[in-house]
Parts: sequence; C-alpha cells; structure tokens
Amino acid sequence: MYEEEEGEEGSGAALEWSAWSPCSSSCGRGTQARWSRCADSTGMMECIQAGLERRVDRACRLPPCPSNTTYTEVALTPSPPPPSGGPCTCSASSAGHCRPGSSACQCEKGWEGEDCATPTCTPPCRQGGRCVRPEVCACPAGYTGARCQQAFCHPGCQHGGVCESPFHCSCPPGTSGDACQHLSCSPPCAHGGVCSGGACSCPPGHSGASCEASTCPLPCHHGGSCPPGATSCSCTPGYYGPTCLNRSCEEYTKVREPRRSGYRRIVSLGGAEGNVPVYKVYYRTVYRTVTRCKEDLT
Repeated sequence: MYEEEEGEEGSGAALEWSAWSPCSSSCGRGTQARWSRCADSTGMMECIQAGLERRVDRACRLPPCPSNTTYTEVALTPSPPPPSGGPCTCSASSAGHCRPGSSACQCEKGWEGEDCATPTCTPPCRQGGRCVRPEVCACPAGYTGARCQQAFCHPGCQHGGVCESPFHCSCPPGTSGDACQHLSCSPPCAHGGVCSGGACSCPPGHSGASCEASTCPLPCHHGGSCPPGATSCSCTPGYYGPTCLNRSCEEYTKVREPRRSGYRRIVSLGGAEGNVPVYKVYYRTVYRTVTRCKEDLT
C-alpha cells in the first residue's frame, strides 16, 4: 500500500510512498526502508527522470539484545562475513542481509537475485516498461498506469474521442484532428446554412440535418426565402412580388437588416462513462448591410 505525498519543493510532482519494511534486526539497532514511486499523472515520466523515485532508510530502535546473544547489524554497508559457509553474496547496495552461518543473501520484500539488487513488480510491467523500484514501473513514451497498461494521448482526446494507441485518438463521426478537436458537418450545410458545433443552423425556410429540406409553402424565385408564418417571400435585392418573380427597380439603397443565427456549444459531458458531449443551442442577432430596391421600402 502506498501513501500519497507531495514531491520535492518546486517539482510539481506527487509521490506515493510504500509502508516501512520490517526492522532488519529483532533487537538492538537496525534499519527500516521504504520506497517512493511517482503517481500516475501527465508528469509521471518527468518525475521518474528527475530521480524522485528512491529508497529512504531510517533507524529502528528495539529493546537491547541479551548479553549472551550476538546479533548482526544490517545497514547499507557490506555485511560482516558469516562464521561459516563462505563469503556473503550481499553487496553494499543490495536490499538484503546475510544470515548467520550462511553465505546466501536474504532479500527484503520487493527484491530478488543472488545479491538482492533486482527489484520486482507483480504483475510485471507491460508495453516494454522497466521495473525500477519494488512495484514501480518506468513506462515508455505513450504509456501510463501502474503497469504501463494504458495508452496515453497528449493533449487528451476531445468530443468523445478514445485514445486507442500512444498519441493517437479514434474520433467519432463529425470530428477530426489529432485530438478530435475539430467539429465538422457532413454532408455540408446547404441553402446558406451555417455549421456550428458539428450541426447545421438553417436559414428561414429550410430544415433538416444539412438544411436540404424546404419548409416554405410558397415557390420563392431568384433566391427568395420564406420566413416562418409569412404569406409572401422575402426577396433578394432587385426582385419583388409575393414570390420574388418580378424585377423592377428604379433606385437601389443600402439598409441594415437583423439576422438571427444559432450555434451549439458543449456545456457538459454525459453518458455512462462521462465522455459524451452534451450541447446547448445559443442564438444571437447580427446586423448586415444589404441592398434593397427603394420602391420595396416605401
């Protein structure tokens, strides 16, 4: 089990610390050790490269050993040779201690090998990751997680995209880009519709996913449109009449007309896994300068 602590001052990393190991001696003086690992985050690789994963030792004070009993003091120094069985295989940097009467190195939990210098990770690190401390994997670029089991995308996939492999997002329909950051309308908006937030905002007189359908009951000509509830067409400059069929203009003039447009914006993420975007439609009125027949304005 690991306890999370802040990293060294200025590092911006979070460290997780293991519990203290059992004391190396049953009486008298001995040592305990614990190991730090960089917490899973976008800065995990920088934390590992900065050397913040390390072993820390401290003295553990126990009752004095009986006067007629000898004991072996274990620290990060070569252990004294045992009385028999040949030289001890423990080295100065190993995480083990020599047992009296034996040349074998007794490894602490999380270490293995003849000299107890090889850390162990169970289950093993995946995707080419290396076990650098007991239960701590150093992952290759593009992978994260306690055992390097999860692909990593930076920046993160947007608009419901899924990180399938290192730095590659699988984008849902209507999105594109390395991180699915671009919203598009397919097929393109027709009849002057505007693509906003991946959906078409249709002008008056048209509807449908791509504004392909006409909702006007009148046969407007020459680009005329039919506003909702109107009894005549709204004609383009130079044309007039109930269906914009006639053109007779003696004088043109410029006027400013209001136009209402809509756009969608993501307001939250929903779905079972919290990765489905929820949209809200916003409207705004903009003014544009158009040319009209002066006769139609009187």
